[in-house]
Amino acid sequence: MTAVSSPSQTSRKTKWALFLSGLLNEPLVGLIAILPFILRKDLHASAFQISILNMVKPAVALLSFYWGAVLWRNRQSLRSNWIVSKLLASIPFLIFPFVQNIWFFIIGAALFHFFQRGGVPAQMEILKQNVPPGERENFFSWSSAFNFIGGVLIGLFSLGLWMDAQDWKLLFLISALIGLLAVVIQMRIPVDTSQIKDRSSKRNSLITPWKDSWNLLRQRPDFARFQIGFMMGGIGLMLIMPALVIFAADDLAISHIDMTMSRFVWMGLGFVLATPFWKRKIALKGIYRLTGIVCVFFAASTLCWMLGGLGLAWFFVAFFLYGVAQAGSHLIWHLSGPLFAGSGDSSLFSTVNILTVGLRGLIVPCMAGFLCNVIGPLPVLAMGLMWCLAGSIYLFAQKKETENAADTAV
Repeated sequence: MTAVSSPSQTSRKTKWALFLSGLLNEPLVGLIAILPFILRKDLHASAFQISILNMVKPAVALLSFYWGAVLWRNRQSLRSNWIVSKLLASIPFLIFPFVQNIWFFIIGAALFHFFQRGGVPAQMEILKQNVPPGERENFFSWSSAFNFIGGVLIGLFSLGLWMDAQDWKLLFLISALIGLLAVVIQMRIPVDTSQIKDRSSKRNSLITPWKDSWNLLRQRPDFARFQIGFMMGGIGLMLIMPALVIFAADDLAISHIDMTMSRFVWMGLGFVLATPFWKRKIALKGIYRLTGIVCVFFAASTLCWMLGGLGLAWFFVAFFLYGVAQAGSHLIWHLSGPLFAGSGDSSLFSTVNILTVGLRGLIVPCMAGFLCNVIGPLPVLAMGLMWCLAGSIYLFAQKKETENAADTAV
């Protein structure tokens, strides 16, 4: 670092930088979340294309897994890894207004998710390195809530632009430019590399990350059990998302405005209001039960989506419950690495989270698209609901007391 900062100053600078970066990134994150619906509604994307678009977010995690694994073995690149990830994630959206090809939009979303996921281990390790425990979890929860408040405001602002079917491309451009402002902030984050050991290895770079992850799961059965339960709920969610796009656009005939209201406003309200609850409950000793509760909320939101044909109110309620679930899932997914790592290195734990997302993402969304063509979206939604409930049952069945991560950290 160019100047010596006290621990409290470093913590304060880091929290502000992470908070502002997330706030600036939220508009683009929200728009990408409804991109499958936009492409189905405006460009008549096929069920296969919708499945591919829903697949790219988790599937590219396998590639970003290597990005994060390189970070774990070269600890000197924390800040540069995060900054480069942000730059490369935003570039495709700068030319969105000038293209009309569905596959280009899918590739742009894939690149965003790749670099967004790839930057997570660096972001979480910087948070762990600069912000003390307790304060860390508290900061992450309230900053996530404020980010979603920003998303709510952006959603209300963007409602007026849906009058022209082409204006959604302009929204992506504006959101990408706003997000790029975060790079200036990220460059100012203090990172102390004096205590970092370089883990560079001459072993096979293709195989080594898998071995590192497998060894971690073998050495930490508590973390492995968490991954199994999270995987089951994740499979359910990946069945639900492609089916929901087709169900909302074709069967329910949801408008752009209603979808924007649902994603930015109702989901945002659920996220913000539920965050204090999840913040109080996030702790390693209760992480199984907490993740099980998240799966129950995902199942409840799916049931309300299925009832959307009875009235638009059910659709809004579903997104509110989905926001509640996402608030918990967001905290658990991002903070499980530092929580399980204790005082040890958290980046490998976070990288394993990315790996498991990628593994299920290679199969489940495409399977959902195929099933939607064969049996329709409504039965697929029901299948996703059952997977979420199965994940919650598995997690509730785990031992109430878990191993102390700080004592067993690798």
